[in-house]
Amino acid sequence: MFQQTTQAIGILCCLYALLHPSVASGQTTSPRRAALAPKESLDQIELAPGYQARLLASEPQTLDPVEVAFDDAGRLWVVEMRDYPFPIAGSTGGRIRILSDRDGDAVYESSQVFADQLDMPTGLALWKDGALVTVAGQLLFLRDLDGDQIADTRQVWLEGFSQDNEQLRANHPRLGSDGKWYIASGLRGGNVRLG
Repeated sequence: MFQQTTQAIGILCCLYALLHPSVASGQTTSPRRAALAPKESLDQIELAPGYQARLLASEPQTLDPVEVAFDDAGRLWVVEMRDYPFPIAGSTGGRIRILSDRDGDAVYESSQVFADQLDMPTGLALWKDGALVTVAGQLLFLRDLDGDQIADTRQVWLEGFSQDNEQLRANHPRLGSDGKWYIASGLRGGNVRLG
């Protein structure tokens, strides 16, 4: 579990640095300059002695990641908030992608969209044959009924979370050791009710 969490953090750092090279290099210039190549981005990361960063995935396999989770098959599920901070042409651009390492070289070279048209997704938890996903104001359960790695159904489990600020919305659903589901409130609360 610790190794997977460490890998996930490394992926997010590498992907974030790829998309925002000024953060990786410590510069304060405009973030609107050309992105670095994955290898160049990786070389910009400074780590404490004894640690290493390794690129597990990059564009075009995934874009704008905000959370990742590994499943039992070793696949990497990525929440993409592509519509932050502004909606894309009046539509919802968030997605959940499933990345696979088919040749066993520890690089996720294969990518498939599990669910799209999600309104600013902020987190996920894998559960049974699907994923619990926090989106704008809601907790959804997205299920794959036929095993093709594409969500076939969308159920609203909870709704009414505040949507005031995209950065402070409900996020990161987690199943606790007590068998209850927990969701970070996002600091704004809301009038939460069953969907």
